[in-house]
Amino acid sequence: MHTLIIFMCALIIPHSAMVDGIDSIPVLGTPGTMAVWGEEAFPVVVGKNKSQPIAVAATYGHGRFFAIAHGSYVSGVKDGTAIPFMNQVAQWASQKESPRIGTLKNNTKNWDEVDLLMWGQNMQLSSENETKLLEWIEGGGGVIASACPWGWVQVTGKNLQNDLSQNRVMAKLGMQYGGNYAKGNGGEFQLGEIEPETNAGFALNKIASGEPCSPVGSGALQYAAQVSHSFRKKVNEVIQSDRLQGPSKQSPVKSNDVRRRLFVTNFSSEWKDLPANDVVAADGSEVFPGTVDKTILRGSEQLNLDSSVRGWQSTGLYLSPGEKLTLLVLEGDPNDWSIRIGCHKDKLWHKDSWTRWPEITHVLPLHNQMDVATPWGGLIYFVANKNAIDIDVSISGVVEAPLFDIDDTETDWFVERKNPAPWAEIKGHHMILSVPSSAVRELDNPEEVSNFWDKVVSSHCELAGVEIVARPERFVADQQISAGYMHSGYPIMTGVDVATPKKGKLARVVDVVDLTKRGSWGHFHELGHNRQRGWWTFAGTGEVTCNLFSLHAGEVLCGIEPWENGWLKRQRASAKKYLEEGSDFAKWKSSPGIALVSYAQLQKEFGWDSMTRVFKEYEAMPASQRPADNQAKMDEWVRRLSISTKHDLRPFYKMWGMPLSESLLNDTTLSRLPVWMAPQL
Repeated sequence: MHTLIIFMCALIIPHSAMVDGIDSIPVLGTPGTMAVWGEEAFPVVVGKNKSQPIAVAATYGHGRFFAIAHGSYVSGVKDGTAIPFMNQVAQWASQKESPRIGTLKNNTKNWDEVDLLMWGQNMQLSSENETKLLEWIEGGGGVIASACPWGWVQVTGKNLQNDLSQNRVMAKLGMQYGGNYAKGNGGEFQLGEIEPETNAGFALNKIASGEPCSPVGSGALQYAAQVSHSFRKKVNEVIQSDRLQGPSKQSPVKSNDVRRRLFVTNFSSEWKDLPANDVVAADGSEVFPGTVDKTILRGSEQLNLDSSVRGWQSTGLYLSPGEKLTLLVLEGDPNDWSIRIGCHKDKLWHKDSWTRWPEITHVLPLHNQMDVATPWGGLIYFVANKNAIDIDVSISGVVEAPLFDIDDTETDWFVERKNPAPWAEIKGHHMILSVPSSAVRELDNPEEVSNFWDKVVSSHCELAGVEIVARPERFVADQQISAGYMHSGYPIMTGVDVATPKKGKLARVVDVVDLTKRGSWGHFHELGHNRQRGWWTFAGTGEVTCNLFSLHAGEVLCGIEPWENGWLKRQRASAKKYLEEGSDFAKWKSSPGIALVSYAQLQKEFGWDSMTRVFKEYEAMPASQRPADNQAKMDEWVRRLSISTKHDLRPFYKMWGMPLSESLLNDTTLSRLPVWMAPQL
C-alpha cells in the first residue's frame, strides 16, 4: 500500500502545478511518445493514446526533471517568451519563480550558477557527466529536456534507448522516450486529469496484487516493457509463474488479457538480444507463418545478388521458426546490404485483438559472416541499399519455397510448386505475389498469373501518366494486417482468405479465369492508392481517386464498362438522392461512392485520355508550382480538366456542391469554352 500512495502523490501534486489554469497546448510538429514507470515519475501531457505521454517529469532527491518529446516546445523558455505551460514547467522544475536558466553542455562549469538547465537532444554527455548530472539534480537542480525521439533515430540511425544520452539518464528516473508518434485532438493536447495507470509501475502494482488493470494501464505496461529492459525484467517477475501462450486465430490475445499481452510484448523484445543458437520458435509459429517438418533436409544455396535490383530480392528460400541460417559472403563488400526474414511486415501493437504475433519479421545489416534466427522464420530476402555493390553469398540451414520467376525459363514449375516451404511467390516483371504454398500446389499457369498482374500495374501507370516504377509492386497475404481489410504500401497487404484455395477452386488472387471475368476491386483499389498524387487528391477524395484506377483496370483487363461496373452501379442511387437533396459537399467528401459517380460521369462523356493528360501535366510541373492547399487543389483540378475536355466544367462541379474560388469563377479562359452539364442520373 505504501508504494501505491507514493505513486498517487507523484501523479497528482506535481502534475497539477505545471498545468494549473491551462486547458491545452498546441500540437507542434509531430511529437514523439514516452514511457513512464518510476515511483517518483509521472505523466504530464498525453495525447489520443493516453498510455503514451508526450511529456513526463520526476522528482529526484531535492531536484526535478521534466522531458517533452519535441524540441519546439522549449523555444523561448530561457528568455521568458515560451508558451505559458512551459513557463510554469520552468518554475516547477527549478522550484523558483524567476529561475536562472542555462544550457546544458558536456562540462560542469555553469551548473552551480543556474537553477535550471535546458538539455537538447544533440547534447550527448559523457558517462561521467551523466552521473554528475544526476548528483546535481539530487542536490536540488532542475532540468528541462527535449527531443524528437523518432526523428533522432531517423537522422542518426542509432539505438534510442542505449545511445541517446537523455534516455540513459532518464532510465534512472523511471522514464524514457519511445519511438512512436503522438496525436492530439483538433490540433491540441488537452491538459487535465491523467489516469494513474498511465504510470506503468502503478499499473504493474495492480497486476501483481491481483487487481484489474484498465486499458490505459495495459497499454502503458506494454509500451514501457518495450522501451525499458529493466522494467521488462520487473514485469517478467510478476508474470513468470503463468503458463502463457502466444496469439493464434483460435485463441487471440485481446486488450483486456493484460498478462498475455505482457507475455507477448516481452517475448517480442527479448529474443532480439539472444544469440542465434538460443532463439526458439514462438508458440503458434508452426501454424503462422508456418514451419517445415524436421524430416525435410535443410540445404544450402549460393546466390549472386544484383545491387541494381530495387526493393526486396526474392530468393525462393525459407527459414523455419527457431532455426538458424548461416550466411557467408563469398565475394564483394556486404556494406549497404541487408537481409530480411519474412514478408509479413505489418506491426499490430495498436490492435485490440491479435490473431498472430504483432511483429514477426526481422531485418539485419549484412556482414561477411553471420548466423540468423527468428522465432517466426519466413521467406528470405536481400535488399540493396544506396551505394551497394554486387555480391555473392552462401546461405545454409534453409528450405526451398515454391518460386515462379517470369524471367527464369529453366525451372520446371511442376517440380518447383512442390517445394516444402509453407509460403510461395509468383514473380512477374511489375508485380510479385506472396501467398501460402497451398495457393500454388495445383496452379498450372503461373505465367498467366504474372502477366495478368503485370498488366494491372502497367494499366494503372498508363492512366496516371507515369512510367512503370522500377521496383515491382508486391501483394502479401497475411492472417491479420495493421489497417482495414487491405491496405496500400510496399508491400500491399491483403487478407489471407483471397490467397487460400476453397472447395477445390484456385485462390482468388491466382485464378486468372475469374480475375479476367470479374476483376478484383480491392486489389485494384490498393494499387490505385500507390499511384495517387496529393496534387490532384484533395480533401474527401483519398478513397475516391484511387478507384479511378479500379474502374480503368476493370475496363482494360476485364472488359467491364466503367459506368456499368458493379461497384459503381451500387452507388448511383445514393448519388441521385444526393443531388436531389441539394448537394451538401460535406456529404460528398464523406461518401466515396457518391464522389466517384461524379468522376465517372466525366469519364463516360470524355474518356480516360482527358484525365491522363491532366495527370501528366501535374507530373511535368515543378514541385513549387503544384497546388498545396485544398482550395487550390480543387480549383486547379477543375481548371485543368476543363481545358483538357475543352468544356467549361465549373457549372458541373457547382451542381455537385464543390466550393470554387472567386478567381476560378471569374476565369475568362474557361468562360470561352462551351458549358457541359451531365445528363440526369
